Amino acid sequence: MFNEATERGYGVALDAVARLDHGVCCFVFAPDDPEDAASHFVAPPITMKVRQELREAEKPGSFQWWLARKVASKRAQLRALQFFGYELDQRPRIVTG
Repeated sequence: MFNEATERGYGVALDAVARLDHGVCCFVFAPDDPEDAASHFVAPPITMKVRQELREAEKPGSFQWWLARKVASKRAQLRALQFFGYELDQRPRIVTG
C-alpha cells in the first residue's frame, strides 16, 4: 500500500495510534487524489502524525485475530477506522492484517 501510494505522488500518512512493547502501531492512509491529500493534510513523500498520549496496546493472539475478522462486519470495520478521521466508507477497499 505504501509503495502504491508513493508512486501516485500524493504522499502517505502514518498515524501512530498506540505503543506496543518498544514499537508503535500505525494506521496507513493513502490519499486517492490531490484533493484527498490536501483535505487530510498529507504531503509527499510521507506525513507522520502522533497523538499526544498513545495508549498501550496488547499483542493479539491468533484467536483474537480470527474472532475480530469473523465477528466484525465490513461496515463495523469501516466505522472503527473512521475514528482516525478518514471518510473510509467512500473508499473501495480495506487493508487488514
